[in-house]
Amino acid sequence: MRIYLLIFICCFIFVFGCSRSYNNSNIHSHNDYEKDLPFYNAYNFQVGSIEADIFLENGALLVAHTKEEIDSSKTLAKLYLEPLANEIKKNRGNIYSEKDKALILLIDLKTEGDSTLRALVNQFQSFPVLTNNKNLSIIISGNVPDTSRWKSYPEYMSFDGRPGNVYAQEHLSRIGLISDNFMKYCATKDDSSIEINIEQIKKAINKSKNLQKKFRFWATKDDEKTWKFLIDHQVDLIGTDHVEELANFLQSLH
Repeated sequence: MRIYLLIFICCFIFVFGCSRSYNNSNIHSHNDYEKDLPFYNAYNFQVGSIEADIFLENGALLVAHTKEEIDSSKTLAKLYLEPLANEIKKNRGNIYSEKDKALILLIDLKTEGDSTLRALVNQFQSFPVLTNNKNLSIIISGNVPDTSRWKSYPEYMSFDGRPGNVYAQEHLSRIGLISDNFMKYCATKDDSSIEINIEQIKKAINKSKNLQKKFRFWATKDDEKTWKFLIDHQVDLIGTDHVEELANFLQSLH
């Protein structure tokens, strides 16, 4: 009986302790550009990661989730790079008013990788306040070029890896994050439920931790039950379209 009680207490401390350590730095803001205040909708909550999906269209880098949603006025520079650069200048070189608080800018390439990335490199030449900031991680996801071409891109850029891939040591140093599609770990049981492969999820997360990389899932549900599941399994970044609601949920755990 005492052994079972000890096990229960240890599990409680483990889960509760993990929950208490989560804060807004664990929030990954997804589809932020669809909000009334792109960038600031997430930035004002001091999130740890903001995602921007980009298309290379007629030489311009435009922010949109799908090609059908492209709007020529919604440029990457206008929606994200300029506001972030302005905030860093206001904060005297810091991302946020709190000194040394970090941010990931995850840029998802929706069009062909190399051409879009070359245009992105050219764009960043106008923003040394971003590329020279030690607390800003610029991570490239989506149509990432082959690892053999990573060395041709500036060192301030890193890449979004996958847990199922095997990387050479020289490429591991350029991986800033490991991500995967949550639905790969799910199977439909019947019309109303799915079965989650917990062991495979643990394996993917443990691999990233062994490599000392942060881990995130995409294509998860965006509700409290899912957020709690991700916390319990120590996923580093929790993706959401509802930053304020997730921030409130994390606060409630303290």
